[in-house]
Amino acid sequence: MPIDQAEVVEIVRRSLDEDMLESAIVLWDRSPRVEGESVRIARATHAMPFDGTIVFADLAPRANWAHPCVYLLIADDGIDARMLRASFPPFRGEPPASYVEILRNGEVLNSPNQHRSYDEQGGEES
Repeated sequence: MPIDQAEVVEIVRRSLDEDMLESAIVLWDRSPRVEGESVRIARATHAMPFDGTIVFADLAPRANWAHPCVYLLIADDGIDARMLRASFPPFRGEPPASYVEILRNGEVLNSPNQHRSYDEQGGEES
């Protein structure tokens, strides 16, 4: 069974330290991934280590690229999570439709009308 947003948020909070969360914009790619699938992480391709999902955390959303960001590969069971550090986002400009913003500056976003475009928040310029 795929992991839900509340579980993803909890895993993100356990995986990133408070300083990271205070300034981060965290996006969850809701596209399900299967073990062994090739996934693009910044400028590299990795094999998904398990069935799961991907979270992207922009740690300096007001800065131009390249700057620190992290990717979390999260297993569907919520037990395994792997962090990959990078300097580039998984997309250029607006995120694909499969991405949803789940945390902004440490605050959980629960309502669809809380979600603003990535560029409006100081993310990467198109």
